[in-house]
Amino acid sequence: MTQHYYSERLLLVYLNAIAHARKAHGHDFVLVEDGDPSHGMKKPGLAQRKRKAWSVENLVHPPSSPDLNPSEAAWNIFKQRMRQVKGLIYYSEDDLQAKIDEVWAGITLSEVQDRIADMPERCYILANNGGKRIKGRKW
Repeated sequence: MTQHYYSERLLLVYLNAIAHARKAHGHDFVLVEDGDPSHGMKKPGLAQRKRKAWSVENLVHPPSSPDLNPSEAAWNIFKQRMRQVKGLIYYSEDDLQAKIDEVWAGITLSEVQDRIADMPERCYILANNGGKRIKGRKW
């Protein structure tokens, strides 16, 4: 994915959602992105300029550390549920999209918050195991 595609197609969705959430909840939000080059975290470019123009900050977290990336909590729930779908490889493209939408919509805020609440424990484990990859009780 190019930075241009990301900035024009995906990032704008996130920036609009953050702007809406700011108005609705009266406080600021940060954007969590991984190290994909299209996110423009290492090289200044279009994505960085767009985030700055919208006054959106990124959550800084250690690179290559999914164990400390809170967004992985939601993706993990999604992946766990998608793996439970029987016959997924036989779905048509439309049926697959419908299932993806259904599974994603079924993830509740409390489920994500519950996973994020594990972060202090995860940080403690990582600090004491030399930074080796960990598997939490929910992750």
